[in-house]
Amino acid sequence: MKRSFVEFISLCFVIIIFFCFDVQTSALSAESAVVIEASTGIIVFEHNADRILPEASTTKIMTALIALENSSMDHTFTVSQAAENVEGSQIGLLAGDKVKLSDLLYMLMLRSGNDAAHVIAEGVGGNIETFVEMMNRKAVSLGCRSTHFKNPHGLPDDEHFTTASDLAAIAAEAYRNEVFRNIVSSHRVKLDYMNLVLENSNKLLDSYEYANGMKTGFTKAAGRCLVSSAEKDGISLICVTLNDPDDWNDHVSLLDDCFSRVEKTVLYDAGEYKTTVPSLGGETDVDVINTQPVYGLIINGETVDFDFTENLPVSIFAPIDAGSTVGQLVVKYGNNRVGAVPMAVCRTVSLNSEELSFFERFLLKLSHLWLKY
Repeated sequence: MKRSFVEFISLCFVIIIFFCFDVQTSALSAESAVVIEASTGIIVFEHNADRILPEASTTKIMTALIALENSSMDHTFTVSQAAENVEGSQIGLLAGDKVKLSDLLYMLMLRSGNDAAHVIAEGVGGNIETFVEMMNRKAVSLGCRSTHFKNPHGLPDDEHFTTASDLAAIAAEAYRNEVFRNIVSSHRVKLDYMNLVLENSNKLLDSYEYANGMKTGFTKAAGRCLVSSAEKDGISLICVTLNDPDDWNDHVSLLDDCFSRVEKTVLYDAGEYKTTVPSLGGETDVDVINTQPVYGLIINGETVDFDFTENLPVSIFAPIDAGSTVGQLVVKYGNNRVGAVPMAVCRTVSLNSEELSFFERFLLKLSHLWLKY
C-alpha cells in the first residue's frame, strides 16, 4: 500500500509538471523559441529550438558582430550603387556617400537598414561573398551546426537559415561585446551622417522594464522573428522566437517566466577564496584572496558547475602590502568567460633580503627599476 501510494503521488507530480509545461507551450505563438542564460548559454526554456527556419533581419546580429570584430567604429565606407539599390528596408543611403561604421551599425540595428548591411559587408569583407564567408566561419566557430548565411541582411534565400538555438548562441556572443550592447540598448540616437535621428524599432525597450536590446526581423517567408535581451538582478537572458505572430507578448511572458527559473547565488564571499603565491625575497609566501563575491547560478533547480582559473603571477617580489591587487579569479563555463573578480594580497609580506641569492637580488633590483618607469 505504501509503495502504491508513493507511486501515485509521483505520477501526479509528473502530470502536474507536464501540464504546466504544456500550458506554457500551447500558449506560445512561435513556431520555434528558446531562452538562454546569456553568460553560460545554458538553455532555460525551449520549444522546437532546433527546427531549421529563416531568420529574416535577425541575421544582422551576425553582420554587426563580424563588423565589430574586423573593423573600427571610426572607419569610413563608401556607399556603392549596389548598396543603394538593395531590396527591402532602407535608410536611403546614396551611392558615393561616405559613412562611418558607427553610424552604419546604428542604421543596421535600430532601423534594420539593408543598405547599411550591404555597405558594411562590402567595406569590411571587400565584397559580399567574402563577408558572408566570414559570417559562416564565425557561426561554425560558435558551434552553430544548423546555420548558413547567404547575405548580410536576411532577405529570403533557400540557403539562408538558422535555428532558434543557433541564433541564441550568436546573440550571446554579440552580447558579450560592450559596443554592441550599447548600440542595441539605445532608444534614440543622432548620427553624424546628415544629422539623422533614429528611433529603435525594438518596442520592448519601452514596454518591458528589463529589456536592453537586440533585433527585430520580418519577411513573408520567415514571418515575425525577434531576438531580445534583458537583465534583472544581475541575471541576463536572451530570448529568440522564429515565425511568431505574437512575438512582443511572447517575449514578455517567456522572459518573466525564465527569470523566475534562474537564481544568482554566492559561491564565495569576499575573502573566502584563498590561494598562495611564492614570494621572491619575502619572509613568507603571499596569501591571496578574492576582494569581491564570486557568484554562481542555479538554473531550473540545478547548480551550474563553473570552472575557476587563477590569473596570478608565478611569484611575487617582496615587499608587498596587504590589499595590493595581483591578479584575477576568472569564472568560466565551458569556453565562455562568465566573469572575473580581483585577487589581492591578504597580509603584508616583508622583505627578507638576507635569504636572497645573487640572482634573486638582481631580479629584485630589476623589478624595482621597472616599476619606476
